[in-house]
Amino acid sequence: MKPLRRRHLQIWTVWAIFIPIGMIAAYVNIPKKVAGELIQIDSGKALPLVINSIDKTNYSVALRSSEDKSQLQLEWINKNASAYPSSLIYKVSNEKQELKDAELIGRVEAKDHFYFPLKNDSTAKNIFVLYDIIHQQKIDIIKLTP
Repeated sequence: MKPLRRRHLQIWTVWAIFIPIGMIAAYVNIPKKVAGELIQIDSGKALPLVINSIDKTNYSVALRSSEDKSQLQLEWINKNASAYPSSLIYKVSNEKQELKDAELIGRVEAKDHFYFPLKNDSTAKNIFVLYDIIHQQKIDIIKLTP
């Protein structure tokens, strides 16, 4: 029927115009990739004195303090993009301590410097556990004794 063919042509003409416009609009509105940038806020500056430090292949860790030794800080430097982007740092009293009883220090994710304030306890051992929360496994144990 001629009226149906005409209506069919009109509908397909409208589709031929709006489909490319929709595809271009969708392409323009794709969000830019944010790879390697931190989601969390800036963590601050390093305290002046380095008490102890460890340098590993993928990261460096340092225990820092203020000049009057009233503040402690854990400095974490990722040298490369982390192989474990969901890593948490816990402070434990011994290597076999359960993490549910440990003190959560913070999260490290991208290639950057991280500074975490610590409680100033002179009797505490400075043992830290790097833990992958996705695979639920300990990645590394770091001992920073003053």
